[in-house]
Amino acid sequence: MNRRGPAVAVLMAIAVAGAVHSASPASASAASAAPTNVTGSAQQLLNDIPVLPKMTQGFTTATFANSAPSWRDGRGCSAQQRALIAMATVRPKVTGPDCRIRGGQWAIDFGTRTTTDASAIRLVPVIPAPAAWAAGAYSWTAPQRSLYIGDLGDTPLIGSIASQASPDGAQPSADTAVTLPSVRWGASHAMLSSALASRVTKVCANSGLSTCLIDVVPEPLKARTAAAIIATSTRHRLSVNRVEKALLEPWVDHFTAEAPDAVLTIATTDVPALPTTDGSDASGRLVTEDLFGLLAPPAWNSTPNVPYRTLRLWDSGVLWKDVEPSPGKFTWAPLDYAVRTAEQQGKKVLLVLGPVPAWASANPNSPDESWGKGAPGPFTADGLAHFDRYVNAVVKRYGDRIWAYETWNEANLQTFWQGSPAQMAVMTKVVYDAVQGHGASSLTLSASATTRTENSIYRFFPAYLRELGKRGWPLDGFAVHAYPDADGTPSDVADFVAQYKAYLAIANAPVKPIYNTELNYGLAGPGPKPHRDMSEEESAGWLSRTFIDAVRLGIEETHWFAWTPQYYGQYGIQLTPTSTASGRAWRMTHDWLVGATFRSCRDPDGTVICEFTRDGSPFWLAYADSTELIDAPEGATRWCDLSNVCRPIDGSMVIVGVRPIRLS
Repeated sequence: MNRRGPAVAVLMAIAVAGAVHSASPASASAASAAPTNVTGSAQQLLNDIPVLPKMTQGFTTATFANSAPSWRDGRGCSAQQRALIAMATVRPKVTGPDCRIRGGQWAIDFGTRTTTDASAIRLVPVIPAPAAWAAGAYSWTAPQRSLYIGDLGDTPLIGSIASQASPDGAQPSADTAVTLPSVRWGASHAMLSSALASRVTKVCANSGLSTCLIDVVPEPLKARTAAAIIATSTRHRLSVNRVEKALLEPWVDHFTAEAPDAVLTIATTDVPALPTTDGSDASGRLVTEDLFGLLAPPAWNSTPNVPYRTLRLWDSGVLWKDVEPSPGKFTWAPLDYAVRTAEQQGKKVLLVLGPVPAWASANPNSPDESWGKGAPGPFTADGLAHFDRYVNAVVKRYGDRIWAYETWNEANLQTFWQGSPAQMAVMTKVVYDAVQGHGASSLTLSASATTRTENSIYRFFPAYLRELGKRGWPLDGFAVHAYPDADGTPSDVADFVAQYKAYLAIANAPVKPIYNTELNYGLAGPGPKPHRDMSEEESAGWLSRTFIDAVRLGIEETHWFAWTPQYYGQYGIQLTPTSTASGRAWRMTHDWLVGATFRSCRDPDGTVICEFTRDGSPFWLAYADSTELIDAPEGATRWCDLSNVCRPIDGSMVIVGVRPIRLS
C-alpha cells in the first residue's frame, strides 16, 4: 500500500537549540549529527524512522537528569509554568510572587480541546524516559538526555505555522487549519488535561514502549497521538521496533484521513543518527562468491558439497594453545595442513586468533569449555607479550597465505574473554601492526561480538570501539556474530545487524566492511531457551534468506557455522553430506546471487522484495516470515523456487513465504 501523503496544505514547524556535549559511560565519542529540518507527511516521517531492537540495558532514572531550570522567575513561575505561559494561544495575565495565571487559552490533548484553566493542564512525556533510552538515548551524552527531559515545547526557536492550499486549490478543513498548528509537534512533552495526564503517568511512566501513550488515550486521540510520537521520534532521532511501527501504521492512516494535506517540518537535535534495520548503501554492488564463507575444518575430513570462497578456521586444532603449546615452542603441522588444504581447494583463509592458553592465563584452572583451561583469561602480567610473539610468529610464517585475521572470538562473552575492552583494542593493534610490519596484505578484523546477549554486548562493545578509536582504528573490517535467540528468525538477525551498525555509528567508527563471521539458528539460549531443530522448509528458506539479507544489509561476507560430517546437535540448521534441502538451497541461492548486481529492496506489508540485474535484465528475490499474496513486480512473468521449479505468474499476484523465490 502506498501511504505517502498528498501535497502541502498545513505546515507544522518546530525547532530546538543544539545540545552541548560531554562524555558519559555509554556515549563518550558518540557521533553527533548536525541538526536539520525534516519535512514530510506523518507517513513519510514514519518511513524514515530507524527500525531497531530495544536496548533495555543500562537505564536508570539518574541517566535523565532534568535540564529544566529549577529557579523561579521574578513572578515566582517554575519551568513548567513558564512553558505554559509561552505556549498559550491566548496570552494569560501573570502576577507574582506566586505565579498566579489568569485568563489565557491553551490547545490541549493534541489540539482536540481548548481550556482557559492553566491549573487543569499537565505536561507529560510523549515518549517516556525508559522508552527513549531503549530507542536511542542510551547513545546520548548526559546533556543531550537532559535536553530531552527539559524539552517542554517552549523553545524560542519555534518556527512559523501556516495553513497553505494544496496544488488543486482545496483548502484544509477548519479543524485542521485551526487545531493542528496549535500543537507543539516534535516536543518531548505534550499538554494534556490533568485527568488524562494522571492516567498516562500511571501506565507509561516506567514503560519501555515508545507507543505506550496510544494504549492509554481515548480513541479520538489515538491518531494525533501517533503523529506526536512520530514527530518526537523524528526530532530526537529515536528508533521504533517492528511491533511499534506496525502499531503506528493504522493510526497514521487515520491521521492522514483526518488531515490529508498535513505536512510536518521538524528540526532535529544533534544526537547521533541511527541506521535502520533495512537500510543499506549497497545499491550497485556486484555480488561475488566472496559473500559465501564456511567453517569446514579440513581436520574433520569432510569436503563440503556447496560452493564457497572463505574457509574460517576456528575450534579445529588450530587454536593458540595448539599452535604454541608452551611459551615460544610452536607446533605448526595442524595449521600448515589446514592452510595447505584450503589453498588446494582454492579457498581464502580466515584465521581466528586465541583464545588464551593456560600458561598465559591468570586463571589457568578455569573450566575447560572445549577451548582449554584458562581460555578466557585474563592474561598474566606478561600475557600481552606472549600474544605479540604468537601473532608475529603466525603472520611471519604464513604471510599472504592467510587472507584475514579475526582478532578474537566473541570477545563480549565471558566464556571467551575476561580481560578488558582496552586490552582487546591493544591486541587488535598488535595484529594490525604485525601484518603491516611483515609486509603482508592480510586483513585485520575486529574481535567479533555476538549480538543476542544484550547485556554483554552493551557492557563490552561500545567501550572496545572507543578504545579502538583512541588507537586510530587499527583494523580493516568489523566482525559480528549475529546469532538470534533459539526461537529467533532471519528477521531478528537483520535487527541485530542494524543494532551492531548503530554501535558503529554512535562511536563514529570509520566506514569499513562488516563481516558476519559466524551464524546459524536454533542455538540454545539465551537463558533457558532450549535448542531448536529447524524443519526442512525452514532450513532451506532461512539459509537462503541469510545470504540474500547479507546483500541487502550491506554485509561483506557471511560465514556459515558449519559444515559437519554428520548431524551436529548444537545448531538448528544442518549442513552435512546428507542434508539435501539445505545443500540445494545454498547452491541455488549462490547461483541466483553470484554475478548479479544489487539494486534495492522494499518491504511492502512485511514481505521483502529485492531487485537485482544480470546482463542488463532485472530479476527479483522475494520472501516473507509467513505466507503472503503480493503484487508481482512490473515486468515479472514467472517465478522459480529453491528447487529450480519454475512456473508462469497467473495474473498479477504471486504467493511468497519462508522459502525465497526468484521472479523474472
